[in-house]
Amino acid sequence: EGPDGKHTASTTQNHIGEVGTESYKFKVGDRSQKSGRTTGVTQGRCVGTGATSLVGYSRGVAKFVDLDIFVATSDNGGTAFSGPGDSGSLILDPQRNPGSLLCAGGDSPSGQKQTLGIPFVTVANSLNLNPVK
Repeated sequence: EGPDGKHTASTTQNHIGEVGTESYKFKVGDRSQKSGRTTGVTQGRCVGTGATSLVGYSRGVAKFVDLDIFVATSDNGGTAFSGPGDSGSLILDPQRNPGSLLCAGGDSPSGQKQTLGIPFVTVANSLNLNPVK
């Protein structure tokens, strides 16, 4: 626990490096990156913010609100930004500041592979967390 009574965390993102200490709020068009267990390091861009999505799980459907939406960029060689097993990965801005926590993925109505992220400031506030160096 830090001096302000909040929990602290220090993290290094696999194959990306030290994660920054400033939470980042993604805007449409922003570039992003993440290192996932399944897909490794991938590059993407934000195509939506404030989204609501219903996600099906084996025990039912969960409704997520205020989500960021990401798609892969051409830097990925045609692969998706994320895949099954990447949930929980930090989605970072180009300066490696945490912006979203990957929570789901799937196809858009047009068939484009999309990744959904919970804004990191929401996650940090919910967990009473201060990222530190």
